[in-house]
Amino acid sequence: MTVSSPAGAKNLCARYGWACSRSSAPTPIAGPDLDLAIRMNRQINRQVSSISDQGQYGRAEYWALPTGRGGDCEDFALIKKKRLIEAGIDPQMLLISTALDRNRNAHAVLIMRTVHGDFVLDNLRDEVLHWRQTGYTYLRMQDPANPSRWTAVIDGGILRNDTAVATPRLVQRATPVAAAVAAPAAVLSTASSARSSVPFEPSR
Repeated sequence: MTVSSPAGAKNLCARYGWACSRSSAPTPIAGPDLDLAIRMNRQINRQVSSISDQGQYGRAEYWALPTGRGGDCEDFALIKKKRLIEAGIDPQMLLISTALDRNRNAHAVLIMRTVHGDFVLDNLRDEVLHWRQTGYTYLRMQDPANPSRWTAVIDGGILRNDTAVATPRLVQRATPVAAAVAAPAAVLSTASSARSSVPFEPSR
């Protein structure tokens, strides 16, 4: 189900065309690209300082790339998406999602669609977790078919017992990254297809 874009992201595609770009043949992320994403997630988390939009822009929500002062959760997601696209990763496999974190605070993350399922690049942790492992309640996400649109997700966290389900983990290695175990519900579904087989991805 198509929904409105998050507050602060109304003109995102006009300001950052790459944030909504599409590819001719979307391909899930695998092999060395997984290792790159894990490494980049850690580097950006350590290089960029956290500062609220209110503190930086004087408004509650404004989605933008981090400045010299830093950025908040969606700004981290944007810079990670930009850097990974520049590194050659398929933009349609990198989707920003909004969610409620474990404390039910509004959050945004970057969802990475891989051959092992959907994984989360999060400014709150360096480890890259499967979406079911985060404990987050996912609300909406960029539409995988057309990232300029947003679609409802409504899954995870308070809506299910995520910790009761075995899920894969990504571990950075010298050889291509692999998931430890196969998992049910490896990809997140949109609300319109949450009970069907259409795959989708999450965000903060």
